[in-house]
Amino acid sequence: MWVDFKALTALIPVSAVAKRLGWHQVAYIPASRSARGPCPLHKGSYARSTTFQVQDDRGYYRCFKCGRHGDVIQLYADHYGISRRAAALQLVEDFRLTPDQVSGEE
Repeated sequence: MWVDFKALTALIPVSAVAKRLGWHQVAYIPASRSARGPCPLHKGSYARSTTFQVQDDRGYYRCFKCGRHGDVIQLYADHYGISRRAAALQLVEDFRLTPDQVSGEE
């Protein structure tokens, strides 16, 4: 199956993927429109940590401790240790998207 990465990242909020990976929001920063919480990638030991930032309107995440950053596809790839292509296909399956939704064709 062919997946348009741009179409896929537009359909799935970063926060939805992060929550599936065990992330929980601790704080919301209105000025930057970002949610913060502990990083689901390096599994910080402090439950109230705010090192992991999610910006759904930009489709972007960043951890200020481990340095990882990217879009929803990169988040899945980093978490599972797989390629971006494999992560994109897994996201399509996990979020029950149809090929028409992620083909990028209007």
